[in-house]
Amino acid sequence: MQANTLEATTPKERFTVVAERDLLTAIEAHKQRIEQQTGLRITMSQAAAGLLRRGLEVASAA
Repeated sequence: MQANTLEATTPKERFTVVAERDLLTAIEAHKQRIEQQTGLRITMSQAAAGLLRRGLEVASAA
């Protein structure tokens, strides 16, 4: 498997979030949907980032 060049070269920083149980459950459900649809494994961080990105796009379009 080939790594995404941008992600492989971009320095990573740790970001900790305190979240309600319902939010974590929703992120986990999204993670499972993505994995079922694509066949690729993703991290909770990737799932949360995708949801956050979509939410920000919707908010900026409104």
